[in-house]
Amino acid sequence: RALIKTLIGEGKTYKEVQKMIGCSAKLISNASKAWKAKLERLGRKRKTTIRMDRRIARMAKIQPMIKFAKEHIDWPKEKWRKILWTDESKIVLFGNTCEG
Repeated sequence: RALIKTLIGEGKTYKEVQKMIGCSAKLISNASKAWKAKLERLGRKRKTTIRMDRRIARMAKIQPMIKFAKEHIDWPKEKWRKILWTDESKIVLFGNTCEG
């Protein structure tokens, strides 16, 4: 298997390795798959799925908004009306938006 790994690593094809060693293509394929599988298993195993990672990231973005809402839940309507709400939208009152 070490010889197969070395030859494949040098860029030899399965046919070339098969002729050099004198074994079946299936043996080369299995050895190559086992070697690649070991590479994929390096490192710590995942404790979360990709879906769980996305959910955690989404919750991290939502938590500050929830905290703000809870802190300001008792504000009267008059106080809320004095707030200038902004976002990243571009609003043009006068002039042309096209620059060309």
